[in-house]
Amino acid sequence: MRTLFMCLALLALGTASFALNGYYNDCSSLDGWSTRAPLSAPYLDYGGTAVSADTPAGTTGYLMFDLYYNGYTEPINITGGDITLTWRVDYTGFDEPPTGPIGLWLRVYSGTQNPDKSWNFVARAGYFFEARIGEGWTTRTKSVAAPEDLYGGVPLDPANVYKFRFDVVYWDPVFSPNKISIDDFRITCVPEPSSILALVAGLSGFGTLLRRRR
Repeated sequence: MRTLFMCLALLALGTASFALNGYYNDCSSLDGWSTRAPLSAPYLDYGGTAVSADTPAGTTGYLMFDLYYNGYTEPINITGGDITLTWRVDYTGFDEPPTGPIGLWLRVYSGTQNPDKSWNFVARAGYFFEARIGEGWTTRTKSVAAPEDLYGGVPLDPANVYKFRFDVVYWDPVFSPNKISIDDFRITCVPEPSSILALVAGLSGFGTLLRRRR
């Protein structure tokens, strides 16, 4: 019985390590979310399935959401991943709803970590999504390997990502007031061969143990 419990523990550990690659946030919690002025504080919306914030009338420029402004306690590995983002921007004024494209940037930060778990900024990659007011829920996918912008020309280290930022951008005040909502944010990765082999080995060993006990 002790051996069985040991195998189960090792299998769980292997599965947990396998899941460290990539990132997923279903936006059903405000943990880690913050905004910068002039946006309102973030709040849960659409039945608790999206994170939203309100933009006041007359606003232009970069409207920013931060996801873990001070960084995660452990690095996130998004090497070889695909970014999938779901969002909507809704006009909340009383005039005729505006038309035309606006910008949505995802900023991904990488760096080096200190012993106290704080982070030193090294690089920031930007991924651009074209958004439109009143278009409803929109989902787009992009490759981590193909950013449209690198801050200072420094490449992102996808194995040491520690925070994210979302910028909605427009320069015509006709697009405000509005409500910006993010419903789903994930980065799926192809696991490294060594991770797959370790998981397969663990499952094989567990299966052998069960056959022996029969």
